[in-house]
Amino acid sequence: MVGGSTYDLGRLGAEIAFTVGKEDLDLNNLILEEPSAGGADLHTADWSALMQARLLNVGNPTPDVLASVLQQNLDQMVSKLGTDFHYHPSATAGYAVLSYTDGNGKITTIILVVPRPAA
Repeated sequence: MVGGSTYDLGRLGAEIAFTVGKEDLDLNNLILEEPSAGGADLHTADWSALMQARLLNVGNPTPDVLASVLQQNLDQMVSKLGTDFHYHPSATAGYAVLSYTDGNGKITTIILVVPRPAA
């Protein structure tokens, strides 16, 4: 079961996103930033791609509660990517990588591809 501090969950979420970025999204030169720092959690060396990462320990909520928690977190991550795009004009792609674990320790990951907003 995944537990620990908020920092521990943030670090694990960023490491999951790193693996997703390298293996599933084929992002080269991916850099994992310190999870407690502001800004993009991960980015490519040329700043063309930005990532926000999160890991939640949701326990065993009802399906409605789970859907609400996931939607709220995805909305926050997409909003944060909007801010990240503002500070990194060379970025053309953003990714929200939300992982969560249920009460049985199974980890599920949701990946949203977030294009750069139109100017």
